Amino acid sequence: MKGKHPFNVVNLMELVGYKPSDMLPAFPGKDQAYVDQLLLDTALMLSRPVVPYGLLGIHPCRSRYFNITEHGFRFSGKKQPWPPNPEKINIFFFGGSSTLGAVVEDHQTVPAQLQKHLEEKGMGCEVYNFGCGSYAIRHEALRFLNLLDQGMAPDYALFLDGTNDSCYAIGNPDLVNFLDAAYRQEKRRRSQPWIKTLTEFLMNRPIELPSGLKPDLPARHTEVATLTSDAGISFMLQVSNRQLAPSEMGKAHEVVARAVWENYLDSAAIIRALGARRKTRTFFFWQPTSLYMTEQKQRILDRLAYGFRFFAFISATYHWLHANDFPSMKESPDFFDLSLLGTSLEGVLYSDMGHYTSPFAARIAEQICAHLLPAMSALRPHHP
Repeated sequence: MKGKHPFNVVNLMELVGYKPSDMLPAFPGKDQAYVDQLLLDTALMLSRPVVPYGLLGIHPCRSRYFNITEHGFRFSGKKQPWPPNPEKINIFFFGGSSTLGAVVEDHQTVPAQLQKHLEEKGMGCEVYNFGCGSYAIRHEALRFLNLLDQGMAPDYALFLDGTNDSCYAIGNPDLVNFLDAAYRQEKRRRSQPWIKTLTEFLMNRPIELPSGLKPDLPARHTEVATLTSDAGISFMLQVSNRQLAPSEMGKAHEVVARAVWENYLDSAAIIRALGARRKTRTFFFWQPTSLYMTEQKQRILDRLAYGFRFFAFISATYHWLHANDFPSMKESPDFFDLSLLGTSLEGVLYSDMGHYTSPFAARIAEQICAHLLPAMSALRPHHP
């Protein structure tokens, strides 16, 4: 495809020397036409409206492989009632783009495959996929609150996080600055004659998201710059298949991980309180990542890590948390660490550096089902 691809991951791939054909090992038995169509359809996740609480949602859309309903959840491969049917066990599933299911078909996402596993266990349920690209647990808490505002209190709310939370260790200044610039530009255009706005639209390129090649670290966080250097990225990839010893981690690892974890704990506390008020049981899952306890052969496109250097924060966070036993959460009955899930699996687990292949999504769903079933069997769900 000439020019910029509508899916930004493909453009970043090109910057570091990859082509869409390099993704084929993640799709055994499929041809390039299939991968190309999947990438085009996944690009629809980047059509972002502003939704309540200032979050970015995803516009409703229809395509061959990627479909978002008018109610804001991804199609699971079969029609789901909205409002949810109170006669069924209703589960809202929150997460980032790996939960949403980037570069997999509607029925291959983690939530869709979780529903399949639960139904096979005799559970009459609906699992609604409220995953959204770039979301961390703080965004998901607000999305959960917005659904509760509408009177949509599910029986269970699940949160699959870790990757985006780690990338936002020092906040997300690039995205904030981009949105601020877009807002100010639109505000200015609305105050000028329409002919001038049309002329500007025809002559000017739209504002573009930063490529991520040169992360702009705030001055107060320069101590973590070593993590995002070429040497830091190389080291991260070299040790991605083992746990770092405490002596191998520097101050930067702790600075990053503590910032991530404090944010996560605060958000989990908010979500728990909301769930308790609405009789919704909440569960938290720390997701697998390609940059922790993953063999190189299980992932592809390693050079993307040099394109999106905040990936280094994922590595630092995961290594530190495991070395320190997930403070305040390790023994919590509603928290489950899934980050070691890929260690015994064969084949490619990641279609790029961040998104799960369909078989790995199925394995994650199977494990979540195993953790969820005892709670679903022991306690009758609340129905209004």
